[in-house]
Amino acid sequence: MNFNYIDPEFPDLPWNKEAREAIDNHAFIEWKQAETIKSLQNNSFYKEFEEDNLGTENDIKFFQEYYAKELAWGLSFGPRGDKYFHRNHNKFLYYAEDALCEIQQKKLFDLQCKWRAGQADITGISSTSDFMYWETNIRDAWFLSPISEDELKVYMDYLKSSEYRINWKCFSWQDYTAIKNDYLNNGGRSNIPAWYHYHNYATQNSSLLQLPDIIGGQEKIYLAKYDEYRTETLNKNPSAAIPDNRPRLIADKASIESFLKQFNYSTKVLEQFLGENGETEGTIAWRYYQDAAEYLLDETELIPIEENEDWKEAFLDVVYKYRNKKVAELLPEMFADYLNDQLDEILPNRRVLEDEKEQQARKILAADYLKMIEKGRELSSRG
Repeated sequence: MNFNYIDPEFPDLPWNKEAREAIDNHAFIEWKQAETIKSLQNNSFYKEFEEDNLGTENDIKFFQEYYAKELAWGLSFGPRGDKYFHRNHNKFLYYAEDALCEIQQKKLFDLQCKWRAGQADITGISSTSDFMYWETNIRDAWFLSPISEDELKVYMDYLKSSEYRINWKCFSWQDYTAIKNDYLNNGGRSNIPAWYHYHNYATQNSSLLQLPDIIGGQEKIYLAKYDEYRTETLNKNPSAAIPDNRPRLIADKASIESFLKQFNYSTKVLEQFLGENGETEGTIAWRYYQDAAEYLLDETELIPIEENEDWKEAFLDVVYKYRNKKVAELLPEMFADYLNDQLDEILPNRRVLEDEKEQQARKILAADYLKMIEKGRELSSRG
């Protein structure tokens, strides 16, 4: 479908590629919904289905609108989803690739601990924010040593261990502050990946989290200096182009709950929010069970479930044991492909964590952060 974007009231409006794609997509969805409803109304087979399964006019109207909407969205986002999350008819290939990446994530985190303590110098790392960039580009982190057979063996042992479950509460592999806080305060390990726990146990490497955060502490001082400088600069010239160091609101459960409480939303709304996002019986939220179930989608093998007083725990046990068994079967061959630099051949459309625009935005934020640090360091050196 082609559309005329020339608006007589705004003849110089710069329509870029992203804007055109967004409008095209929206228009396609609207068009496809209307066309689908029309086709249903003229379809004799559907009429028979309607008579047998739908009662009132409202039932019919709701079904047609819902079906049309789902079909339109599926046709619109499906092809992009296939490209974005392509699995070559074997999703466990990608979980095995994830395993190799997790080995490197732990290596990067250990290196971050040493770097923050002033015990390592890494070309390409200028500030703490750089580690978040490399987290999402871990396969391209050229400064990390290649995965060794010994490292792979430790991970294979981890898959067979009691730490086999994925920690869905851990949202970042390189979140040094959250991970170290949980380690020092024994805060339920909610921000620490299970793989990190096992690796520390197997390699006696947990002492790295006891190293001082010298560079992180220095950056806090520099940022405070920069904050003073920014405030003074904007007081003199409000339109000055200067990096913004104000904290950004994180869209997580705790932030939203705090917002609801501060702005006096009704207790009913708050209860509904907590009920929807809360934890079930002190374990993990319902969506984690839903995510875990994805490992078993399309699997035809009969998988026995072990007896347990808590069926949810039994379900998670069988899911992750099955997942890790499949990953362990694939890892040796994938490791050989990795050593031969052939991963891109067997996973040509591998999962991408962030698109190019997001990656570019992350680079800009990292560059701005570095400017603030450097300016703060300069101001600190003046006394």
